Amino acid sequence: MCPSNTKATKLATEGASSKAKMSVRGAMAENRPDAESQSYFTLVTTLMGFIVIEILGRMRDFSARVTGVSRYYDEIVGASDDPNMAPIIFGKDNFYQRRLYHRIQDCWNRPISSKPGARIDVIKRTTKDGGKTYQMQPGETKNCLNLGSYNYLGFADDWNSTCGTKVRKGLDKYGVSTCSAAVDAGSTAVHKELEAYVAKFLGKEDAVVFNMGYGTNTSALEALGGKG
Repeated sequence: MCPSNTKATKLATEGASSKAKMSVRGAMAENRPDAESQSYFTLVTTLMGFIVIEILGRMRDFSARVTGVSRYYDEIVGASDDPNMAPIIFGKDNFYQRRLYHRIQDCWNRPISSKPGARIDVIKRTTKDGGKTYQMQPGETKNCLNLGSYNYLGFADDWNSTCGTKVRKGLDKYGVSTCSAAVDAGSTAVHKELEAYVAKFLGKEDAVVFNMGYGTNTSALEALGGKG
């Protein structure tokens, strides 16, 4: 074999190998749960933010142990209200609750004083310990657009006028809950009737109704899906 043919064969082999690697990487990217690529700037700055919070939190915990001055002193040293009782958790167990969650917990757990409709009245709160605890201000609310509710069908807005009578009759007959799984004693005649209506509407032989999307994901998808 002449040198030129050997060189051409080598280049062709390397090219095929590169294409194979690229196809494998592409397949891996498609099979990843989150195939969206992030820039190195986003990855580095996000990681650096957590590192800074971690370091500063550890330093503040160390300072609290030495000086005994901190709003989280009891949690850090694992002190208990009753000296004869063992602490439920130690400082290292609730580190992220103290140093991360309490910094942003005002974004969640917001009490309301109205029905969970399209707009809600959020009760105003104040904190005297830097976000560790909050105190509600009676009578002080802020009307906000509700973007975090399960009120898909709008029943929270006018359910009393649209379906209140039927809801009360259903509660009187079936109660609030069956207190059992559907495979045991949690399926009633109303559930069967609803599933028959859903199947007829979709043009299918039968249907299974779940009480929430998460229940569907944890119950049905595991049975239907498999590897690959």
